[in-house]
Amino acid sequence: MTVTGTGGGAVNGDFYAYLNHGLTGFAVLLNRVGVNSSNPLGYDDNGFNNVTFSDSASNGDVHSYRLTLFGNENTPIPPGGAPLTGVWAPDARNISPLSSGAVLAGAPHSAFLSSFDGLDPNGSWTLFISDVSSGGTARLESWGLSISAVPEPRSAAFVVAFGLLLGAFIRKRLAK
Repeated sequence: MTVTGTGGGAVNGDFYAYLNHGLTGFAVLLNRVGVNSSNPLGYDDNGFNNVTFSDSASNGDVHSYRLTLFGNENTPIPPGGAPLTGVWAPDARNISPLSSGAVLAGAPHSAFLSSFDGLDPNGSWTLFISDVSSGGTARLESWGLSISAVPEPRSAAFVVAFGLLLGAFIRKRLAK
């Protein structure tokens, strides 16, 4: 996902984004990143550039990316507030971004990408992004969805069993 902001006020702490599929697939990607008890407005960095979301990202939760990158919540992304990049776990805080003081770093996580596991990938997908604060302009430049199919255990077991039977048959034919 690439989201950029221009003008005063279009900052990462303003963004709320989720991905939805069907009736049960729902993941919160961004929820006012950087909001904490001492910073109710969140991080003032400028956008996201080629950010990939993965529940198992080694960088951890995107909500506190400054803490991961710099060891504190106050250091902006250099140089001069460049966009965030890399692979991050989704925010996953299924809380209204307008709830005063509720979207803190310690808030419960319940809306992960794993909610899509086992769902039919066909059909409508919805990416929703909102700049929940006034001022500035934000623009979604690009986004993509990558789905990795995993064979069902029954299919994999069938392939293994077929391979073993075929191997035994060939061995038996060669032994004659």
